Amino acid sequence: MTWLQRRRFGVATFVLPLGVLACGALAVFADGFRAFGIVFAAIYAFIGVTVYWGVVARRALERVARRDDREADALADRLVAHPVMAAGFLRTARLIKARVAVREQRWPDAIEQYRAIRYQHGPRSRRSSVLNRITEIALYEEIVALCSVDRRDDAKEFLARAPRSTGDFLELLYDTARLAVAFTLDDASVVPATDVEKMLRYKSYATGWGVLALVAWHARKTGDEALARKAIDAERSKPHGDFERRMPAVASWLDQAG
Repeated sequence: MTWLQRRRFGVATFVLPLGVLACGALAVFADGFRAFGIVFAAIYAFIGVTVYWGVVARRALERVARRDDREADALADRLVAHPVMAAGFLRTARLIKARVAVREQRWPDAIEQYRAIRYQHGPRSRRSSVLNRITEIALYEEIVALCSVDRRDDAKEFLARAPRSTGDFLELLYDTARLAVAFTLDDASVVPATDVEKMLRYKSYATGWGVLALVAWHARKTGDEALARKAIDAERSKPHGDFERRMPAVASWLDQAG
């Protein structure tokens, strides 16, 4: 994001909600301060507040992507601390805080935030696919975090009840979680070899979250050296991202893989 884009985004954080609130005030004035106008004003006020916090949440996500952890964590704190907050924004804020904690290897804090998404704010929703997606992302990432601190029994238990979702990003996270559990247990049979062969498609992604390193480990464990070599070369050609901090044991294995 360029300097001009950041400035425009910062202005939008305030201008959009104020514009919506101004529309609400105009509705009250046009209706002569009667009940109908007041109702419309309340609706516009709700929309304005929602737009504002939506912009804050998006800004926090962009800060995480840019690795500006301090500002991302501060923005997420504002969302979490607000007494009345939409469930989607609240779960997004906790997901941001969890990712920052993982990047800083504060594993207990990260696991606490992941679990808050799944338990404190309710289970899967029958009405909202967005809430379900955030909850599933939190579960997959929590499994990887549990593997990173060698809590293998918990990781195996959560994987057993984790839903298998569709969509490229969710499939990537799910496959990463499966292979992370297999790596932690040192048991390649957790994931069938036929599934692992299909995971080589992740080499076309900008970053694979370390899944290709796990594919290489599985392939070498099962004697498929050709697949292992392809996965190792593909993983090493990608930007490092957070892989070494998210899965230090896997990163160490990759360094020694030759």
